[in-house]
Amino acid sequence: MMKSQVDSLLGLTMAILFFSGAHAAKITFTNNCPNTVWPGTLTGDQKPQLSLTGFELASKANRSVDAPSPWSGRFWGRTRCSTDAAGKFSCETADCGSGQVACNGTSAAPPATVVEIKISEKWGQDLYDVTLVDGFNLPISVAPQGGTSECMASTCDANVNAACPAELQVKAVDGSVISCKSACMAFNEPKYCCTASNDTCQPTEYSQILEQQCPIAYNYAYLSCNGGPDYIIRFCPYGQGAEGLTLPTPSPLYQVPNPSGKGMPIKLIVSLTVVCFIGVLGAIVFGLCRMRAKQKGRIKLTRDILQEYIGGKHDLSELRIYGFDSILVATDNFSTENKLGQGGFGPVYRGKLAEGKEIAVKRLSSTSGQGVVEFKNEMLLISNLQHKNLVRIMGCCVKEDEKLLIYELMPNKSLDTFLFDSMRRAVLDWGTRFNIIQGVARGLVYLHHDSYLKVIHRDLKVSNILLDEKMNPKISDFGLSRSVEGTQNLENTQRVVGTRGYMSPEYAMGGIFSQKSDIYSFGVLVLEIISSKKNTAFYIFDRQLGLLAYAWQLWKEGRELELVDEMLAADSYSAPEVMKCVHIGLLCVQDNPTDRPSMPDVIFMLNGSTTVIGGPEPKQPLFTIQNSVTHPQPQPSNIFSTNEATMTMIEGR
Repeated sequence: MMKSQVDSLLGLTMAILFFSGAHAAKITFTNNCPNTVWPGTLTGDQKPQLSLTGFELASKANRSVDAPSPWSGRFWGRTRCSTDAAGKFSCETADCGSGQVACNGTSAAPPATVVEIKISEKWGQDLYDVTLVDGFNLPISVAPQGGTSECMASTCDANVNAACPAELQVKAVDGSVISCKSACMAFNEPKYCCTASNDTCQPTEYSQILEQQCPIAYNYAYLSCNGGPDYIIRFCPYGQGAEGLTLPTPSPLYQVPNPSGKGMPIKLIVSLTVVCFIGVLGAIVFGLCRMRAKQKGRIKLTRDILQEYIGGKHDLSELRIYGFDSILVATDNFSTENKLGQGGFGPVYRGKLAEGKEIAVKRLSSTSGQGVVEFKNEMLLISNLQHKNLVRIMGCCVKEDEKLLIYELMPNKSLDTFLFDSMRRAVLDWGTRFNIIQGVARGLVYLHHDSYLKVIHRDLKVSNILLDEKMNPKISDFGLSRSVEGTQNLENTQRVVGTRGYMSPEYAMGGIFSQKSDIYSFGVLVLEIISSKKNTAFYIFDRQLGLLAYAWQLWKEGRELELVDEMLAADSYSAPEVMKCVHIGLLCVQDNPTDRPSMPDVIFMLNGSTTVIGGPEPKQPLFTIQNSVTHPQPQPSNIFSTNEATMTMIEGR
């Protein structure tokens, strides 16, 4: 065989190995808890189990196991374990019921915090997550080591037992809380188990509590990693000590014994003295701060004071300052009847000024951690932006703790109130939908290119598209937006904020945002407008396709019209126009930002011929998002969630 042929064969072999993504992974368990943990492992799909299916792991100890490729399975930690006189091994939390330290192919009995890993599962990617679908018993994290992409850790390190509602608590004999059930397990009711596949499951009082504690583990499905990483699974990842899981009721799981039993009264007295002193000092400081705040509140708000509050030398000359009393009257003292909605900033109210002008009032929530930043950001940005497809700010009001933004009222509220409503979406004929797509595109062209401020929105989604009385779209909510210099194309942030399902891969996984991040969100929005399906709720389980992948598959097979909302009759829309919009949407949601068109390119394609013949072909989108609460609820034995999503840490909106 000639050398060139050998080289070609070798190259082909390497390519096959590379694209197959096959790799074995070393999975290392680390116990940061002050007590012993007994890890358990289970292999899915009836494949042979790992060499270790259960073992003892002392505090601060490590142990590794090799997983083949491809492989999928789950891991968890058992606690409070012992062996009885008959030699039967059992644990009070997450017991696998085998009667031995090894689980031997049996799964954890809920409640159990579970790590799921799928090696070389999809296009050579690894998928992994920490999930609370089976409840909670122990803080866990899973972190890839190595890999060729931005591979993030998935974790649930919060004190979930302390926040667990009484009806979900599992208690030890001594009354201490040792684990927290899922609501589905506790009540077995459809609204808590959420078995829908294509509809969004409504949040419940229990899901909201758990989501606040561990948002990634509760709400999001798999993260992804390329390049064949190894994994570290940490129990008590941030080294929670004896108090880590015991509030409000101490649990022996994390108690560190006092061998001598002495010295406790003195420690208690000292502790109480320090606490009382700090409490008195805090009360004095709080009182002084309240007095100063009240004094400031008596000063009438002027443009100079507002300028000082905002900071810098920004031009606020066009911004009207409203009196707080006039807004109280306009909104009927912020009555619940006038409440239009709720966002991360705070509630939004309908109001009517004395001169008869209808307004929408954003009220900064006192509990919003990022609300002040959003308030200042939105006031600065949108007061300097004027376009028919951007919502118009009329003014503001700042008084003591009250911070308000006043906008023109959009009588038809937001696009999502029509698009995802089974009855109201019939109002959105194809002409209206196409007009909304064009209007949003024009608004983005203005933000990215035509305004003297170059603005990246960062939170473009259907609920931030408001509709006027003629159903014309206006982009709203600039609290997360960023203004960048004219020559600056990319920004990097450690604080990744936005809405799942709309964030681009490079932003969600690496914190890098640019105009192309908005263009990705626009592509998702276009496909949602065409189909009336939510990107985070639509999933075809047997084919493992989310909305973006499903749309691409239809386009590839020349069946784009099957994506159209079934409420639209076949003779009520222009087929070439729909096909063009599907093509444009898919171009915008390509994984590589350099492959996505610019917004002027999008406008050119929208206004050009009825098709995009001869233009670039969209590449298959691999990055996708799926809301894990829409999954069929796993049962205690050998069942794995079927979600194939990719996600990153985001802050709640």
